[in-house]
Amino acid sequence: MKIILSALILGAEPVIIEKITAPVEIVARSGQEEIGQIRKDYAEGKYDAFFQELDDAYTQVTQEGDLQQLLDMRTGPIAEQESWNEVMKAILNERNKELLKAVAQESAPLVNKMASAVLSVSADVDSALSRLRTLHLLPPGAGTNQDENTLIDIDVAYEYKALHLDLSGASRDQLLALKMKEMDQMLAASQSFEDTSLQAAVKTVHSHLDAILAQSCDMADLKLLAHKGETPVEQKIESILTQYREKFSEISKAYLNHEEN
Repeated sequence: MKIILSALILGAEPVIIEKITAPVEIVARSGQEEIGQIRKDYAEGKYDAFFQELDDAYTQVTQEGDLQQLLDMRTGPIAEQESWNEVMKAILNERNKELLKAVAQESAPLVNKMASAVLSVSADVDSALSRLRTLHLLPPGAGTNQDENTLIDIDVAYEYKALHLDLSGASRDQLLALKMKEMDQMLAASQSFEDTSLQAAVKTVHSHLDAILAQSCDMADLKLLAHKGETPVEQKIESILTQYREKFSEISKAYLNHEEN
């Protein structure tokens, strides 16, 4: 079965959410502020020892040849990937409008958090993200040129480390810091690229990464809040998310079935 990507960051990566019991705290905290603090800690080297542990673990699995199961999942985009992407974007826009409508009469903190969570990226950022998402679907060496293969290698390492973190129950800030590290590696590698369009895509995503991650944090918080379902609006948000999650799944299956036939 081929992988098709619905995540709006860079890949189908896990989002780690720490246990939070107070809904007010979930609404009040800002994704932008959270990412700002992580970025500060990242720049100050707080995660360096943590990164080294992950590097050592990745080196070990590559030397032992234990990456094959992960690599086997990277079967490339489906034949109708572009069409699928456009359909999913349209449905996502529908969902986001429903979510905004659901909280329209609620308190300002919830409205603001929802507005951040469903904010659309600009066309140039969307195009750059799409270029990198395509590489996320490819195994090592399957790029159209050496520049793409360089980014694929970086992304494979990141994906293994992210999955390793998810399984080990690491904190959300560690996973987000790891994404910052990956994009810094991609930006550094892209400085010598001959593929100028790919170089530009990396630069665009890198420059907008913190805003993208902040949006992801806000949406993750809202999903957690909705899952609790303690108030009518939380239940409404959960209902909308469930409805569109099922719709995403149905459309994905339809495309996959068409591909296999």
